[in-house]
Amino acid sequence: MRLLRTLVLLLAAALAPSGALAQPQPLGALWTDGKGSVEVIPCGPHGDYDAYCRGIGMRHAGKLELVGEGYASVDLIWQRRAGAAGPDLVVRGNSGGSAGDADIFALDFAHGTVRKLNLNRGDTVTASGGDGPLRLEVPFVVGYFNGAPHAQDTVVAVPFVWVDGDLRLDIDALAARPFSQGELRFRELAVREELTHRAQNLFPATTLYVSGPHPQGGTPVTVYALLDLILAGRADAARTLLHRAWPWRYDGGRVPYGGEDAFWASLCRAISQREHWRKFGFDRLPHADLIEASARAPAAITG
Repeated sequence: MRLLRTLVLLLAAALAPSGALAQPQPLGALWTDGKGSVEVIPCGPHGDYDAYCRGIGMRHAGKLELVGEGYASVDLIWQRRAGAAGPDLVVRGNSGGSAGDADIFALDFAHGTVRKLNLNRGDTVTASGGDGPLRLEVPFVVGYFNGAPHAQDTVVAVPFVWVDGDLRLDIDALAARPFSQGELRFRELAVREELTHRAQNLFPATTLYVSGPHPQGGTPVTVYALLDLILAGRADAARTLLHRAWPWRYDGGRVPYGGEDAFWASLCRAISQREHWRKFGFDRLPHADLIEASARAPAAITG
């Protein structure tokens, strides 16, 4: 199932070596068609300069234009085929490090234009093959939630498409994603299992939501299951799933553990307060109003 497959990939990514190169990337042409080129060039002198610093140059009309700099590595992730819509190339400047910070550049040689996405976990961006318009899978990241360490950042891939000379979030494709009843039941089971295990680890605490670092770590399965639904325009289903999966304790009767409302409100804040939420138009998703209303709930005081 998609959730389980994604969790396996996230674990593999966390254990993978850093994107930084053992040796500085060689300088020179990364791509050329004989009329224009993309080149890996030296960084200009500045305070952050080191041996791994690299610039990206776009040579067209006989001139070399600096596109960006400061990268440990530069790679080509998409090239337009004849007759397809989109820019000529998509190039990534990967800064390396555990955050996977990267800039994604869409280069149009005919017009001498550049479109840029600056992304956390940008090292995970992938492009579609085929002959259609440019499509990218771009990460939406929620980090350090519910005591999670950096290694447990939650990443959901969302579709971007080339429209009218720019890269834009494909709201229609996001909202059209199907979720079978079987998949929703699996998600609920996985969330209940993780939260129940957390309750056992936190005993005798009576709340499952804490702010700040915590020795038990975060709840990455739960956050992924909910975030993936939210970014598909299914925030209502995500809220219902969390409520159904929230564990109960036995204290002279069945009593729900505390922290459910605080958990949900804090997750909504973590999502809606990201710069990308409004910048890229996630606030136009179905049920985005539920996320923003929940994010305005008073912050819980937790230990």
